[in-house]
Amino acid sequence: MKFGSWTFNGDQVSLNLYNDNDWVDLSDYWKSGTWDIVEVPAFLNVYNNSKYGKVSHCSNL
Repeated sequence: MKFGSWTFNGDQVSLNLYNDNDWVDLSDYWKSGTWDIVEVPAFLNVYNNSKYGKVSHCSNL
């Protein structure tokens, strides 16, 4: 999953990872009988000298 703004740049919107963690908190995740989530690392990417930012989550099943 990728989260970013198509309307505002980095001067108008500040994207950050929650509590500066590089992983997703799965404490509220409801376990499925089909899938096991192993880990969900999180990344904060900044492009073009802080003009555009993107937060990405990669789910490893």
